[in-house]
Amino acid sequence: MPRDIEQATSYEKAIPIIDHRESLQGLKYLRGELEQRYPDPTKVSVVPILRGGIIVGKYVARKKYQLNPMQMSHTNSDNTFSPFARCLQEPDYKKKILRTDGGTNAVAFTDAVAETQDSILRAMEVIRRGIDLINANNGFSYAYPEFLTLILAAKFGDNQIEIPGLINAFDVNPGIWLFGWGCDDKQRGRKVKQLMGTLSPYATEIPQKPYYKRLF
Repeated sequence: MPRDIEQATSYEKAIPIIDHRESLQGLKYLRGELEQRYPDPTKVSVVPILRGGIIVGKYVARKKYQLNPMQMSHTNSDNTFSPFARCLQEPDYKKKILRTDGGTNAVAFTDAVAETQDSILRAMEVIRRGIDLINANNGFSYAYPEFLTLILAAKFGDNQIEIPGLINAFDVNPGIWLFGWGCDDKQRGRKVKQLMGTLSPYATEIPQKPYYKRLF
């Protein structure tokens, strides 16, 4: 097995970036942040971004918080990559976000790996538009939710953070592709219980060690 990312040029040659033990510590950190901010599980809806966020969502929610998945995709109909995410599955608004007392639950997104900020930002837009539509059709005035975003590993580099309420356990070099904990490499590796990496074909330079930064 290669030791450096420069030689990790395929799925078969992937190297461990964040091992199982440290990944678990990161997940526990995210769970603790959720529980600290929303100790009352009836006031927050945990929204895993499918499919990569479901394992992280189940871990942080346990059986205490309700899961309310939605799906965002960067894949076009011809299987090519799009820089702009589109929504394939909206969350359940009426049962899990909008309360019968007229209040709005907070939304806590979960994802294993975030390549860009676009999926989360667009997911927020989708939820706001969904609430606008419900308000218009029913004469209600539900407020927009407060957002929290829990990501195991983000790859935003030096980009300015635009996601409100973002908490990520690790920052990983954007020149590394990751899989594991729900995130895949061409439909492979979702069930791997560590974050494995390969050299991104879009990397403009070879990432140097350390490949990631721990944020907790």
